[in-house]
Amino acid sequence: MALLSPLPPRVRELLRIEGGAIHPGLLLDKYAESWDPGAPPGKLSERIQRPTVARVRDASQGTPAGLDWKGLWDRRNRFLESIASGASGQRWARPTATTLTLHLARASALENAGLCLHPIYGFAYLPGTGLKGLARAHAETVWIASLPREKQAEGWRQIESVFGWAPGSDLVAPGQAKPWKPRGACPEHGTEDAASAGTIVFHDAWPTDWPRLIMDIVNNHHPTYYQGKNPPGDWDSPKPVYFLAVPAGQAFAFAISKRRDDVSGDDLAKARDWLDGGLTLLGCGAKTAAGYGRFHTDDGASRSHRDHPRLAEFPASLRLVTPAYFAGASQDRSDCELRSASLRGMLRWWWRTLHVGFVDLPALRRLEALLWGDTQQGGIIQTIVTGAPNPGRLVYRGYLNYGMADNDRLVCLEDTQWQFRLVARSNPLNKGVPTPRQALEQALAALWLLSSFGGLGSKGRKGYGSLEVESGDLDSSLERCEGIAREFRAWAKTRPNTIPPPSTDESLRPAWAVSPCLRLRIGPFEWEAGSKDPRSVLEAIDSAYRAAAMSLDRAERLALGLPRKGQPRADLERHASPVHLHVARGASGNLIIRAIAFPSSRLDVPRGRSCRDILADFSGRLDGEIRSQIEGLKSRAPSRVPGPSSRSTDRRDPRAIRQPASAPGMPRVGGRVQATLLPERTKKGGWRARHEPSGFSGPVQDSGKIPPEKQPGDVVTLLVTSINEFKKEMSFKAE
Repeated sequence: MALLSPLPPRVRELLRIEGGAIHPGLLLDKYAESWDPGAPPGKLSERIQRPTVARVRDASQGTPAGLDWKGLWDRRNRFLESIASGASGQRWARPTATTLTLHLARASALENAGLCLHPIYGFAYLPGTGLKGLARAHAETVWIASLPREKQAEGWRQIESVFGWAPGSDLVAPGQAKPWKPRGACPEHGTEDAASAGTIVFHDAWPTDWPRLIMDIVNNHHPTYYQGKNPPGDWDSPKPVYFLAVPAGQAFAFAISKRRDDVSGDDLAKARDWLDGGLTLLGCGAKTAAGYGRFHTDDGASRSHRDHPRLAEFPASLRLVTPAYFAGASQDRSDCELRSASLRGMLRWWWRTLHVGFVDLPALRRLEALLWGDTQQGGIIQTIVTGAPNPGRLVYRGYLNYGMADNDRLVCLEDTQWQFRLVARSNPLNKGVPTPRQALEQALAALWLLSSFGGLGSKGRKGYGSLEVESGDLDSSLERCEGIAREFRAWAKTRPNTIPPPSTDESLRPAWAVSPCLRLRIGPFEWEAGSKDPRSVLEAIDSAYRAAAMSLDRAERLALGLPRKGQPRADLERHASPVHLHVARGASGNLIIRAIAFPSSRLDVPRGRSCRDILADFSGRLDGEIRSQIEGLKSRAPSRVPGPSSRSTDRRDPRAIRQPASAPGMPRVGGRVQATLLPERTKKGGWRARHEPSGFSGPVQDSGKIPPEKQPGDVVTLLVTSINEFKKEMSFKAE
């Protein structure tokens, strides 16, 4: 049975909601097709939330029929001009620097998928009440702390003049006053005090043109860990939740005005400065710790407060060394970009490896919540990413990007650059949290690990999406990162209810090290590739990894995250590879290949070798294979050079990446060829074959499909599945 709106049949018939020509707000709040009386429970996000969110997004892609947007905007503009122009007010516009979302948790039929839409016209806007609260938050927690101590009481009085107060507005909890309020500034406003209106009115901010919504996603990779049940292992199944957002680049018009004619011009100027500070530094709306809701300043930059006493900041420029699979299932060019939330998630992952094994699971969750936040508290570390994506297409089809290039997926091209800021804020409400400098040190250690050994996007553990910190003082080492983590744990042990006994020493406990643990790592290994071309290096890694993996028994390949089918472990539905490959650019300009592995007892092969033994064996074989590939790279004349000249003139996409140049007579991967069956067989008794024009030979997958009457020396038609020009090997598949 199809999904239905939870409305009486007669109402559904009268509304005729099919086709999507409905007010986006009503689609979201009232007409969500969220009822399927015949469906089993489970996967509500995919079955219900995703199509509903997609429908609201589609309904917002243009001005609704019958709505005169220009006339509506002109009327609004004339109204604001009459009350907020000249000496009576200020008006200005700001474009979003990052994705914006707000009112996610408001009452709705969907889980955390609300959005603030105009109740009459259905477009996204910023309510004046929220803007006033944002401006006050900046004034009270950022601006006031930047004043000399002797002027803070006077500054607080101006804050109360601009914003007013309500009964109990000085209390953050019953009997607990605001700890950041300067002593002696003003009398505390208790619950019995009268209210007072502020001198400045904050008006709703409307978009300057009709805002087209996008569908965003939050993907919890470790749901049972955050529920307090299991370690945060790479075998967890992610739980995606879809929600609506406003894309970066959407401009909003802001306006403030005096409540009375006798209000001072300084109050008006301060109100604008505080609101601008909130928009550009704190962020507007929801998910601000993940970089959402930031606005550009007048000069198009992002406001910086590096020397603020309550903030610590690290600005940097990030650059892709290798192409990255960022675009999601929709394969939309606008979605092929580095999301701040994705980068934040990877930083959390690498930060966790520093502490796993040294604290038990509850203490690990508490430490993580202190820095990165959880459902009960916001994180004090913020990540902000700005920059334009540079999408293209990767044509190369290999073992490590299997299933990606076959679907002609978009990639973000190498050398794509972003501006990045890590910001750590103090929390005046909680004296037991780390200082901004302590928190920033933890985040920088995670950033160094990610930019040294990790990757971003799909296939980020296979060398794709390797990232480098191009500017910014990020000079560290494994020993330094481990020392920073050790110092943080020592500090946490002095805090009540953070790391309680028995976590009193610094000895590693294997029973706590089920998920990836940096101390138990294998490696890292490093090889200088002798090439400046990232795609040639990725192809070399691909061939080396495949050869090393095929040397293991099929059951032992489970330790690598393979195979997906026929696994001998019924308790693991999936798991990502514990081997991380990374490509970095060396001082000479040549690329460097790095590998690091994280064994886990959870990945031991039943009645077989341990995961550690398998990964150690695999690492040794990978070392030999990569060295062999590097020799081939050094002896091979470069067929491509990095940079703009390497971008193809493929008619499908002017920025597509070329497939590797092939030798004369060389077929294409995916093409059919005539091949000669060879007398020698594979270890499992399958056929091997040789492509005579090139002389390349290799195994034949699905050999059972070759007619039984065929003999060595016979010629058959096969499908080419891979080509290794360095080792003169070619793999086939029988059809």
